[in-house]
Amino acid sequence: MGFGLRQRWIGRVSVGFTAKGKRRIVTVSGRTKTEAKAKLREVMRDHQDGFPTERRHRTVAEAVEDWLAHGMGLQEPSTVVNRAILARTHLVPVLGGGGWVS
Repeated sequence: MGFGLRQRWIGRVSVGFTAKGKRRIVTVSGRTKTEAKAKLREVMRDHQDGFPTERRHRTVAEAVEDWLAHGMGLQEPSTVVNRAILARTHLVPVLGGGGWVS
């Protein structure tokens, strides 16, 4: 962790390796050392919990499928089925082709 040129604290953490063996490093920054450390801890916790830590282009369809698979855990089964039908019928056909960087 170090102090950058723009008067921000910079933190880096290794989060594993790519398929080609290259180390993946996530960089975070914050106005204060405490803020940068908190962001760094969040990245490490997400990595340990199995969440993706790299930035990549995702489509709305991929995000909706992730939400249906992992974000509906405490809902009733009928609610999950209902949301899946609504999402796949109305959201994905209209918004599914567009992408964004997550």
